[in-house]
Amino acid sequence: MVDADLFELARYVWIQGVVGDIIPGKRFQMESDPAAVTRSGRRVPLGFRLEVRYATAMIGSQEFLLPQLAAESALYYKTWTKVEIQFQQYRKYDAHSTIKFDVGKD
Repeated sequence: MVDADLFELARYVWIQGVVGDIIPGKRFQMESDPAAVTRSGRRVPLGFRLEVRYATAMIGSQEFLLPQLAAESALYYKTWTKVEIQFQQYRKYDAHSTIKFDVGKD
């Protein structure tokens, strides 16, 4: 949705690798079909790309397949804007608590 305009943005997704196959270098990519809205009589092109890369990471004594990088690019009119997030330093956290209620006298 752009302002109050609804439009179809994405029709396909590309995934590298086999689901459940835990090998470093997996990635998820999605890219929109070309789209546009009209503003003040002018056609404004829109689009986006998303890529998430996964790799195994040790947390505690176990290995997990986790995101390492997420990058999104968005097109509005003639400008591409890119946002990139790097995930790192995964850690294991533990917490223990005990809750006791006063049951009162019988």
